[in-house]
Amino acid sequence: MITSAFHRNVQNQSVLSLEINGMFYTKERSWYELLVIPLRFELLCSIMIPISIKVSLDLVKSLYAKFIDWDNQMIDQETSTPSHATNTAISEDLGQVEYILTDKTGTLTENIMIFRRCCIGGIFYGNESGDALKDVELLNAVSSGSPDVIQFLTVMALCNTVIPVKSKTGAISYKAQSQDEDALVQAAARLHMVFVNKNANTLEINFNASIIQYEVLDTLEFTSDRKGCQLW
Repeated sequence: MITSAFHRNVQNQSVLSLEINGMFYTKERSWYELLVIPLRFELLCSIMIPISIKVSLDLVKSLYAKFIDWDNQMIDQETSTPSHATNTAISEDLGQVEYILTDKTGTLTENIMIFRRCCIGGIFYGNESGDALKDVELLNAVSSGSPDVIQFLTVMALCNTVIPVKSKTGAISYKAQSQDEDALVQAAARLHMVFVNKNANTLEINFNASIIQYEVLDTLEFTSDRKGCQLW
């Protein structure tokens, strides 16, 4: 058994002496061993470091996302829509972007869809250089309740996969898989045929303050081969 232990300094070195069962054992200790003890302690507590770093990184990412929301230069001038970071990791993802490649027209350029012309019952409305939504004959046909025009607008508003979203103020916006569907639904809404709700198999449109409900029996979604979408 150990009966005594002591250490002494000999020529700037620490010497550890142990007395075990009447016999002395001496071991010299170098000066740098004084640094080993705190380093060992840091290694034992290293499991706490990644947790604190993760919390700090999450706070920094959230702050960067707020900077994106507060940037006055990232605002759509036409609609006055500011930027909005829906993900706190978006700043980290943007920092890794080096090249932007595109093979679709409208991805980097301004892509504006205008409802210029339509043919309803053999009658053409609008022209190639104008906007059919401002055509007086089309507006008169809508206000007079022309059956062909009403059926045409109903198909425009319903025959799609668009999901209407109502804000707290009551304004309705649309989430669409393609800009074509969104443009057609927006055009029908400007002609008073507003797609207001989609609940399971029930679709609701608002036409001249009247709510009309339709039950969807089956859907054939748009494909590049069929170039169309049908609802029953």
